[in-house]
Amino acid sequence: MQKMISFKRMCMNRCSQQILNQLKRNISKSSLRPGRECISSELIADRQAETQSVKIGKKPNIRSISMAQPKPQPSFFSEDERQEYMATFPDIVKDLTEDIEYADMSEVNKRLTEMLQYILPKNKRAYGLWTAVAYKMLELPENLTPENIRLAHILSWCIHMLRCFFITMDDLMDNGDLRFGHPCWHKLEGVGSMAPNDALLLKNCIYTLLCKHFGDKKCYRNILDMFHVTTTRMVMGQALDMICKNPDGTPRLEDFTMNRVDTVVKYKSGRVHVYSALALAMYFANRHDPEEHRHVENICMELGNFYQKQNDYLDCFGDQDWIGKEGNDIQEGKCSWLAVAALERATPAQRKIMQEHYGRADKNSVQMVKDLYLELDLPSVFTAFEEQSFNRICSQIEQAKGLPHELFYRMVNTTYRTNF
Repeated sequence: MQKMISFKRMCMNRCSQQILNQLKRNISKSSLRPGRECISSELIADRQAETQSVKIGKKPNIRSISMAQPKPQPSFFSEDERQEYMATFPDIVKDLTEDIEYADMSEVNKRLTEMLQYILPKNKRAYGLWTAVAYKMLELPENLTPENIRLAHILSWCIHMLRCFFITMDDLMDNGDLRFGHPCWHKLEGVGSMAPNDALLLKNCIYTLLCKHFGDKKCYRNILDMFHVTTTRMVMGQALDMICKNPDGTPRLEDFTMNRVDTVVKYKSGRVHVYSALALAMYFANRHDPEEHRHVENICMELGNFYQKQNDYLDCFGDQDWIGKEGNDIQEGKCSWLAVAALERATPAQRKIMQEHYGRADKNSVQMVKDLYLELDLPSVFTAFEEQSFNRICSQIEQAKGLPHELFYRMVNTTYRTNF
């Protein structure tokens, strides 16, 4: 380990080294014990936000929606980066709701405006910003014109919309109540059974924007392919995540393996949460070298792998006020990292507890499973996994020649301090 650190100090630039050092301090200080202690206190500040009731009707109250946005959260982007990103949002809404081709669809356009303003701005930590940030680091200086930077932010919003589409559908399938501290879209009055159609409308907005702003560019085909492939893989991952149940709805524990978890992560998280954001920036910056893309994909898949398993951990042991939603993996019988880790270590008696209580919604069963996780010391198991994953990704970053290491260390800092 000491040799690895010494090597990093010699070859990383000063900024990357500062990020890495801060990150190691954060990891070493966090024991990931159940509850608030598992998250750095600086990231909990300003997280709580009151949930306001929002009604969706034939005459949407746009002001009521804008007032429902949560308080600002700690950010790993500079204020200038965030302001530049958000400055393009009104233009995004205008492009999608003032199309003359749909001028006779005023009610639908109003509803779309509501959805865009409710779902997009409050999604956690300005995820889509990574595309614009990466583009600025990857592009030749002479090509960093105001127009190209604006287009990079539009790409950022497009990948952000794709993630919001998946989140909206996931909340609907899980019948979730909260997301990011606010009612899920399908829980709002006036939405309900229309949520699937709303989600599809959101997804198709992506292609409207891409056609308008990138249709005449050489990168258009690659960008379209990236969105299509990402969508297909995400849907397949979601399907695999949901089909390991018996006909009566109880979890089929014999199918719970770490290989299954890793496969779900590969399709459901690694690509849409990380890789696609950077790949879009690379295509727009005319970076097509297969070796570069391979390095980026390897790094991003490792980040996505940790992100999803961390998300599984926080679903059980995280602070609900900070995460912004109620954990329900136990109640739903999900094939999560925690469940598989428990089954791998369980005695026959402990496995019986999982068989009798996992996948049940009553509070006693949920508590029995949580107690079993603690009995098996899974928080310590996760801490060890975090350290191993961190070391792997640092090694992968150092092998990525010709790519900005600072970008990846910023992403590592974001992921290993919290979830996206």
